[in-house]
Order: sequence, then structure tokens, then C-alpha cells
Amino acid sequence: MPTNEKIENAFMYHPYQTSRYESLREDAKALAYEIDRLCPESREKSLAMTKLEEAIMWPVPQLLATRRPKPTTQMCSRSQREALPEEAKEDI
Repeated sequence: MPTNEKIENAFMYHPYQTSRYESLREDAKALAYEIDRLCPESREKSLAMTKLEEAIMWPVPQLLATRRPKPTTQMCSRSQREALPEEAKEDI
């Protein structure tokens, strides 16, 4: 299947994306290609593509908000470090 530059650009990887977002982006891109293949050029097709691009943007703030950085010694006081589970202590 030939690539569509507009679809590729709309669903391309951006550095802020998490691995959880990547699967959503890939699925949305596949759906965009299916819409492009099945639907003739029309206002409705354009709206469907726009809504798909919009739909894939909404999860980003939530996914970024729930992403937790690994603790570092700069982020933790001594008492906080001592309260960490053993597996977390290995990361700092």
C-alpha cells in the first residue's frame, strides 16, 4: 500500500509519547489508511480524518500525567529514600 504523507505526518512519533501511546497511534494510523482506501474524497472523509487526529490527541495529557519518573537521590530526602521499597532503591 502506498504511503500517504498527510497520514504519516498526522500520526508520526513525537518525543513526548510514551510506549502506551504508541499502540494507540499505530492503531489510529491503520484506521486512517483504511478510511483513505475505502472512502472517496469528500467533506465527510475530511471530517472523519480530522476527528481521528483529534481523538488520538486526547489521551496524551492523561498518559503524560500518569507517567511517573523514577526516583532519584535529588528527588528524595533521606527519610523518603528509606521508605522506598527495595526494588525502587535499586534505581537510585
